[in-house]
Amino acid sequence: MHSVSELSQPPSDGITATVFANHSNNLLATSWDETVRYYNVNDDRLLQKFDLNTAVLDGALAPDDKKAYVGCLNGIIYMIDFTSGEVR
Repeated sequence: MHSVSELSQPPSDGITATVFANHSNNLLATSWDETVRYYNVNDDRLLQKFDLNTAVLDGALAPDDKKAYVGCLNGIIYMIDFTSGEVR
């Protein structure tokens, strides 16, 4: 039997992608609501949220889990640095 849990502070629109981190139980979620969210699923806690002003269609984490790369509806791929909070 599978258990189902719901994260607090979920996106307000459809989730387009989810990716678990390589070295922790953190979860990257991208959404049509124009956000990228990074959760600690053990503590059910939103670690960081980034508003990109365009729907976010997909995402991937760097091998060290310190950065994410997300593709958006506007045709741009952004790099998000979780350490500095910078979006490029």
